[in-house]
Amino acid sequence: IDPHNNAAVRTAYDELRGQLPGNNNIREVTPAKVAAVNKLGGTYCDELMKNATQRSALFPAINFTATPSVAFANPDAFAGMLIETFWQEDADSNANKDNKKILSDLIAQMVVGREGDAAQTPNIAMGACTAAISSAPVTAY
Repeated sequence: IDPHNNAAVRTAYDELRGQLPGNNNIREVTPAKVAAVNKLGGTYCDELMKNATQRSALFPAINFTATPSVAFANPDAFAGMLIETFWQEDADSNANKDNKKILSDLIAQMVVGREGDAAQTPNIAMGACTAAISSAPVTAY
Protein backbone atom coordinates (compact mmCIF):
# COMPACT_ATOMS: atom_id res chain seq x y z
CA ILE A 1 0.00 0.00 0.00
CA ASP A 2 1.43 3.35 -1.02
CA PRO A 3 0.52 5.67 1.86
CA HIS A 4 0.77 8.70 -0.43
CA ASN A 5 -1.78 7.33 -2.90
CA ASN A 6 -4.18 5.51 -0.57
CA ALA A 7 -7.02 7.86 0.33
CA ALA A 8 -7.77 6.35 3.75
CA VAL A 9 -4.12 6.36 4.85
CA ARG A 10 -3.53 9.85 3.45
CA THR A 11 -6.66 11.19 5.20
CA ALA A 12 -5.62 9.59 8.51
CA TYR A 13 -2.13 11.05 8.16
CA ASP A 14 -3.47 14.53 7.37
CA GLU A 15 -5.81 14.37 10.38
CA LEU A 16 -3.09 13.06 12.72
CA ARG A 17 -0.04 14.95 11.43
CA GLY A 18 0.07 17.41 14.32
CA GLN A 19 -0.23 14.62 16.89
CA LEU A 20 2.46 12.34 15.45
CA PRO A 21 5.99 12.38 16.89
CA GLY A 22 8.18 14.92 15.13
CA ASN A 23 11.40 13.14 16.03
CA ASN A 24 12.64 10.02 17.78
CA ASN A 25 13.23 11.60 21.20
CA ILE A 26 11.60 9.15 23.60
CA ARG A 27 11.23 11.93 26.20
CA GLU A 28 8.74 13.68 23.92
CA VAL A 29 6.41 10.69 23.67
CA THR A 30 2.96 11.41 25.06
CA PRO A 31 -0.19 9.28 25.25
CA ALA A 32 -1.68 11.38 22.43
CA LYS A 33 1.31 10.64 20.20
CA VAL A 34 1.11 6.93 20.94
CA ALA A 35 -2.61 6.96 20.13
CA ALA A 36 -1.96 8.81 16.86
CA VAL A 37 0.73 6.33 15.83
CA ASN A 38 -1.60 3.43 16.62
CA LYS A 39 -4.45 4.98 14.64
CA LEU A 40 -2.26 5.65 11.61
CA GLY A 41 -0.71 2.17 11.83
CA GLY A 42 -4.15 0.61 12.16
CA THR A 43 -5.42 2.49 9.13
CA TYR A 44 -2.42 1.42 7.07
CA CYS A 45 -2.75 -2.23 8.15
CA ASP A 46 -6.51 -2.23 7.59
CA GLU A 47 -6.04 -0.97 4.03
CA LEU A 48 -3.22 -3.47 3.47
CA MET A 49 -5.33 -6.41 4.61
CA LYS A 50 -8.26 -5.31 2.43
CA ASN A 51 -5.99 -5.47 -0.64
CA ALA A 52 -5.49 -9.16 -1.46
CA THR A 53 -2.73 -8.47 -4.00
CA GLN A 54 -0.69 -6.30 -1.64
CA ARG A 55 -1.07 -8.50 1.44
CA SER A 56 -0.12 -11.61 -0.53
CA ALA A 57 2.90 -9.84 -1.98
CA LEU A 58 4.17 -8.85 1.48
CA PHE A 59 3.23 -12.10 3.20
CA PRO A 60 3.25 -14.83 0.54
CA ALA A 61 3.45 -17.69 3.03
CA ILE A 62 0.11 -16.77 4.65
CA ASN A 63 -3.10 -18.11 3.11
CA PHE A 64 -5.51 -15.31 3.95
CA THR A 65 -8.52 -17.33 2.74
CA ALA A 66 -7.79 -20.18 5.17
CA THR A 67 -9.18 -20.39 8.69
CA PRO A 68 -7.05 -18.73 11.37
CA SER A 69 -6.06 -22.11 12.80
CA VAL A 70 -4.55 -23.01 9.40
CA ALA A 71 -3.21 -19.58 8.37
CA PHE A 72 -1.53 -19.03 11.73
CA ALA A 73 -0.73 -22.64 12.64
CA ASN A 74 2.81 -21.37 13.13
CA PRO A 75 2.37 -17.87 14.58
CA ASP A 76 6.17 -17.50 14.79
CA ALA A 77 6.29 -17.46 10.99
CA PHE A 78 3.92 -14.50 10.65
CA ALA A 79 5.57 -12.70 13.58
CA GLY A 80 8.91 -13.10 11.82
CA MET A 81 7.49 -11.75 8.56
CA LEU A 82 6.12 -8.69 10.35
CA ILE A 83 9.46 -7.94 12.01
CA GLU A 84 11.41 -8.39 8.79
CA THR A 85 8.91 -6.40 6.71
CA PHE A 86 8.28 -3.44 8.99
CA TRP A 87 11.36 -3.31 11.18
CA GLN A 88 13.77 -4.28 8.41
CA GLU A 89 15.60 -6.53 10.87
CA ASP A 90 16.38 -10.22 11.19
CA ALA A 91 13.52 -11.71 13.19
CA ASP A 92 15.70 -14.57 14.41
CA SER A 93 18.50 -12.42 15.78
CA ASN A 94 19.16 -12.50 19.50
CA ALA A 95 18.02 -8.88 19.70
CA ASN A 96 14.58 -9.76 18.30
CA LYS A 97 14.00 -13.15 19.92
CA ASP A 98 11.80 -11.71 22.69
CA ASN A 99 10.00 -9.35 20.30
CA LYS A 100 9.18 -12.22 17.97
CA LYS A 101 7.82 -14.25 20.89
CA ILE A 102 5.62 -11.35 22.02
CA LEU A 103 4.17 -10.92 18.51
CA SER A 104 3.79 -14.68 18.11
CA ASP A 105 1.92 -14.93 21.43
CA LEU A 106 -0.32 -12.02 20.42
CA ILE A 107 -1.19 -13.75 17.14
CA ALA A 108 -1.91 -17.03 18.94
CA GLN A 109 -4.17 -15.23 21.43
CA MET A 110 -6.09 -13.48 18.65
CA VAL A 111 -6.77 -16.85 17.01
CA VAL A 112 -8.46 -18.23 20.15
CA GLY A 113 -12.21 -18.34 19.63
CA ARG A 114 -11.86 -17.62 15.93
CA GLU A 115 -10.07 -20.81 14.85
CA GLY A 116 -12.64 -21.90 12.28
CA ASP A 117 -13.80 -18.53 10.88
CA ALA A 118 -11.87 -17.76 7.68
CA ALA A 119 -13.36 -14.26 7.58
CA GLN A 120 -11.32 -13.49 10.72
CA THR A 121 -7.93 -14.32 9.19
CA PRO A 122 -7.38 -10.86 7.64
CA ASN A 123 -8.65 -9.23 10.86
CA ILE A 124 -6.13 -11.13 12.96
CA ALA A 125 -3.40 -10.23 10.50
CA MET A 126 -4.49 -6.59 10.67
CA GLY A 127 -4.24 -6.60 14.46
CA ALA A 128 -0.78 -8.14 14.43
CA CYS A 129 0.31 -5.79 11.66
CA THR A 130 -0.86 -2.79 13.68
CA ALA A 131 1.04 -4.00 16.74
CA ALA A 132 4.22 -4.41 14.69
CA ILE A 133 4.04 -1.18 12.71
CA SER A 134 3.03 0.92 15.74
CA SER A 135 5.78 -0.45 17.98
CA ALA A 136 8.87 1.32 19.23
CA PRO A 137 11.28 -0.25 16.69
CA VAL A 138 9.31 1.51 13.95
CA THR A 139 8.20 4.71 15.64
CA ALA A 140 11.22 5.52 17.79
CA TYR A 141 13.93 5.04 15.17
